[in-house]
Amino acid sequence: TQGNWQQVRTAADNYVGWMDPKQHQPVSAEYLAAWRAQDHPRSLDVVQVVSNAKVRIPVPLGARLPFFDGMTLRLGDDAYFYNGAATNPQNGHGPQ
Repeated sequence: TQGNWQQVRTAADNYVGWMDPKQHQPVSAEYLAAWRAQDHPRSLDVVQVVSNAKVRIPVPLGARLPFFDGMTLRLGDDAYFYNGAATNPQNGHGPQ
């Protein structure tokens, strides 16, 4: 961490970059292992929102939707609702 920035390495592609710590959500080793063990749907909307009772997070086109079941996804220990178009990795990446 330097000032208002935190250096991170993304799990998706090992990209190293800087972000605001308020946007960082650490996950457990178990979550990361489960995340790496499967492909995840991606958002097909230009901009959509994932939300729960506490927060709304903007999601851009192509963003991964971890553990998405068609209605909710999971980021760490938190579940979020997603009401947008998504790919279906189990079915050739077509719309879901």
